[in-house]
Amino acid sequence: MNLTKLAEARNVAAQRPSQCRAGAGAVAKNGFRRERVPLSDRAAFSPAEFAALCGRSPTWAYRQIYAGRLKPIADCGRLLIPRSELDSFLARKAEYNPVTIGGAARQ
Repeated sequence: MNLTKLAEARNVAAQRPSQCRAGAGAVAKNGFRRERVPLSDRAAFSPAEFAALCGRSPTWAYRQIYAGRLKPIADCGRLLIPRSELDSFLARKAEYNPVTIGGAARQ
């Protein structure tokens, strides 16, 4: 899922605040309205948001963390993946080289 599709999904959810956990314009305890920061401006992502940016499932993102391929921030009581980790993860791309079960490459 690309950034625009994810933003559209969030906008749809924002129009139905009663069905969302916090809603798009949730009112904080101090009475001020809190607006969501767009994904393009975020410094860190949840595992589900990271997975959505890569077009994968949230389970896949957690597997990447547990395998040591991603280094999340875990100090604040939840896992956050810094934007720098997303950039370095995408920079490690490799050319797809399909191999059959017997070890010989397809022709």
